[in-house]
Order: sequence, then structure tokens, then C-alpha cells
Amino acid sequence: MPSPTTSDNVANSSTTSYIDVELYHSQRSPENRNLQGLHVNASLQASKTLFPPEFMDSIERIPHSWRPDILAADVSMILQKGYIREHFGCQMEIGIAKEKVPFYAKRLFDIEVETKDGVRYIRGPHGSKIEPQPSIKLRGCPQDAISGVFGNTLSAGISSGPIYQREVKEARDHTDGVSMTITNKGVEAGKITLFLGEWYAYTIKKELYD
Repeated sequence: MPSPTTSDNVANSSTTSYIDVELYHSQRSPENRNLQGLHVNASLQASKTLFPPEFMDSIERIPHSWRPDILAADVSMILQKGYIREHFGCQMEIGIAKEKVPFYAKRLFDIEVETKDGVRYIRGPHGSKIEPQPSIKLRGCPQDAISGVFGNTLSAGISSGPIYQREVKEARDHTDGVSMTITNKGVEAGKITLFLGEWYAYTIKKELYD
């Protein structure tokens, strides 16, 4: 990962491809991630008030980390500080049920995802196939698709984020503030990652975890 002193050009770019914030955080140890403000085990009831019903039904339910007798929504937030927050925003990761992966790949990125013999792949033009090895990340979500999927609060949070704001200044119609990671295994869930503005991120964090 480039240091802030060597990657100032990233702040002026509409893409996050030069610095993979999601990979950077996934590779950190649990102890370090906690120091960066990691929150997990989102309340199912609170999630129902935040996400539209269709999207809520698509979120993975997982055992609560320290209360295995109850379920939580597979929604995590990383309220990192400093350079990452300033230039990218606060990160939300949402686990999407395996059967809903093709639906959201199409709705958010206009990508056809199919599964055959347990192997998931992207259908290209003229019958070609792109197989994740082991995963692939989709970026460039049309801005006008966001509110219909995520609802008003999350839509406002995404549009207030640093990535989205740069794209607006550059008169772009797609955003890298929404991405989706899919694997080549049809039995595995997908992951949608959102980058939110600071105020909305803290407001949502209080609703889901406090």
C-alpha cells in the first residue's frame, strides 16, 4: 500500500484501483483491525430499519460472535482514521446470500453471473466466460442505481463520501464507492462494499451496533 506521501495523486483520481483499501484491511490482524474501529454483528432488527426489505432479505445471517444462540446480520463497518477516511471514506461490508449474487451483479453492475457444476463465472459477449481465480471485484456502479437498492440513508451516505464527491466533480456517472466481490464457488456468499461519508457512517454505526 502506498504511503500518503507517495500517493497524493490517488486523491485526485476517480478510481481506487491504485490503492485497494478493502484488501489492505482484510490482511490486517484482528487486533489491528479492532484498533482501526472494526464493528461486527449488526443487529437484525436495526438492520431492518436501515435497509429496504428486498435488500434486507438478501443479507447473510451469521452466528453472533460472542452470543452463538442468536443471529446477526453479516454487516461490518471499519471506521478507519486519517488518510484512508479523508480520501476514501468509512467502509461498510455486506455479505450477500449466494443465491442473490447474480441478481445484484446484474442490478448494480449490469454483469451476467452464472453457475455451472458449482463453478461461478461471468458471462461475456458471444459466449465467452470470465472465471474468478479465486475472486473478482466489480466496480463502476451507475450512480442512479444506488438509491433503489440501498435506500435513502445509505444512498446519502455513499454520495457524501470522498470517492463519490470526486466523481461528481469529474462529471462521472458511475462510482467506485460501491463494489462487489464474488468468488468462483457457487456455494459462497458475495460481498458488497460501500464507502460512506464520515457523518453518515457514525450515525449508521450507532444504529446497528450501539
